[in-house]
Amino acid sequence: MDPITLEPVIAPAISPYGHVMGSATWRVVLGAQGVCPFTKKPLRWEQCKVLTKNNYDAYKDSIIQ
Repeated sequence: MDPITLEPVIAPAISPYGHVMGSATWRVVLGAQGVCPFTKKPLRWEQCKVLTKNNYDAYKDSIIQ
């Protein structure tokens, strides 16, 4: 579930801090604030990685539940 919209995550993306939300949610939040909504640290969309079946294993241990 997307922690902001409370809807199922579509096109998940992970921040460098380990938080996962839908790509569209990240873009809206970061476009408006320019900070991670969870850590309050500066963050740009370009720093997030879109999660796919091909790269999920590389990031799964970084995901904060």
